[in-house]
This record gives sequence, structure tokens and C-alpha cells, in this order.
Amino acid sequence: MKQIFYMLSLMLLFSCNTQKESARTGSTSITRPQMVIYKTKQDYASKLHIQMNARKTKIKGFPAPSDLKLGSELRVPVKLNKGYYFDRRGISASSVFIDMDYKTYAGQNKAPSVETLKKLIIDKDPFVEMYACPNVSYRTSKEELNKIVESNFSGCTRIKLKH
Repeated sequence: MKQIFYMLSLMLLFSCNTQKESARTGSTSITRPQMVIYKTKQDYASKLHIQMNARKTKIKGFPAPSDLKLGSELRVPVKLNKGYYFDRRGISASSVFIDMDYKTYAGQNKAPSVETLKKLIIDKDPFVEMYACPNVSYRTSKEELNKIVESNFSGCTRIKLKH
């Protein structure tokens, strides 16, 4: 019994020290959302995207209508050069587009049901290209984002798409 108590005490002590060390070094385990620049097969700039599982058989996530606003502004994608867009909400290779625009969705009191969202899916394979860009944020200017596009996505990682 003493051995168990001793081991638990040591585990607690070391876990506390690790947390203090993390605070002292400034490291953190908080992950930021991936900033993504993408191109689609068709113009879906006004259409809302939702998250599905990797096989795109189940809806994993969708925003609350209030999530689409940043202050009084809608968080629509930023149109960039060469047909690319910068996402300001969180998009991935498993995202799909639905037949509803940002303004209509944001104007609702609550999000549609999963069943309704499934019926609204218009493209389960919409992407031509997608890049994860670690050195950008939601505050990165359109000019800076276009420089990334013009540099052929220097510093970004191409996301493999399943076609």
C-alpha cells in the first residue's frame, strides 16, 4: 500500500514540475487551426462548407450560425489571385459544400439538422488544390496572401486530396 501511495505521489510531483517547466519555457500544447489556401473545381465562394469524416460518409461538424460572423462581418473566404481562396473558418480535405450561402445560414436562429445538411450537400469532392500555410493567420492581409500564391506556395505544405 505504501508503494502505491509513493508511486502516485511521485507521478503527481513530476507532472506538476513538467507543467511548471512548460510555463517557464513558454511552450504550450494549444494547437491553432490550420490556415488553408485552396482552389475548387467550381465557384463555391458564397457557399458554406461543413466537415465530414475522411470517407465523407458522416457529418463531423458544422458551425452555429453565430460562428459565421466576426463582429458585423461575415467570415466568407478571401478571394485571391489565380482562383484561390483563403479560408477564415476552418476548412480541410474532408470539407464539403452545401447549397446555402453564408448570409442565409448566419441569419438563422439555429443550425439545420444533420439530416437537412446531408440533403444540402452539393459537392463531396470540390477541391483541386489545398495548402496548409503555417505562417499566416486570420489577420494576414490579402496582399500578403497573394504573395504566397505568386510564390507557388513557398513555406506551405500541399495537402494530399483523395480523388
